[in-house]
Amino acid sequence: MEITDEELVRKYLEGDEKAFGDLFNRYKNRLYPYLVSICLDKTLAEDIFQETFIKAVEKLPSYRSENKFSSWLFAIARNIFLDRKKSSKEKFFQAALSIFSSGDDDGFSPVDTAAEKDNPQTILDSKEESAKLIKAMENLPPEQREIISLRHFAGLSFKEIAENLNIPIGTALARFSRGIEKLKKGIKDMQ
Repeated sequence: MEITDEELVRKYLEGDEKAFGDLFNRYKNRLYPYLVSICLDKTLAEDIFQETFIKAVEKLPSYRSENKFSSWLFAIARNIFLDRKKSSKEKFFQAALSIFSSGDDDGFSPVDTAAEKDNPQTILDSKEESAKLIKAMENLPPEQREIISLRHFAGLSFKEIAENLNIPIGTALARFSRGIEKLKKGIKDMQ
């Protein structure tokens, strides 16, 4: 039986540093694709990825076990992103075709790609399909893009998404549905 997130948090707080490494390994493959999908900038996503785990370590003593750890962690990442977006004049939602380019890869790769046929991560494996997906994501309203990212890349439930974004679950479902339809249409129009 797999140890729960709450047990890992408790172990870390009791001095077992390996426990936080286990939490990191459990969530790195969900958090990084989520950040890339909302930032549309690989460098920014990497910075926020690292900052998220640093803040998580700092705030872990205040983590309450009645909250789901994944929701708590993704809320930290989202808040860092929103803070960066507010405090900077950079364009966070411009096309970022260099995200998956191999020419300037610095070796940072916290993500092990999934092998499922219809998983959004699989689409990102192909540069051509990556460009289409990124462009289609760029054209979505930010609230739809974020919900799609939280659902597909972060793997959060709609209940968790609604709690994270402080919106009714019906709103989350409606935004997701409309966003997926726009995303499919956007990719189809590029073919």
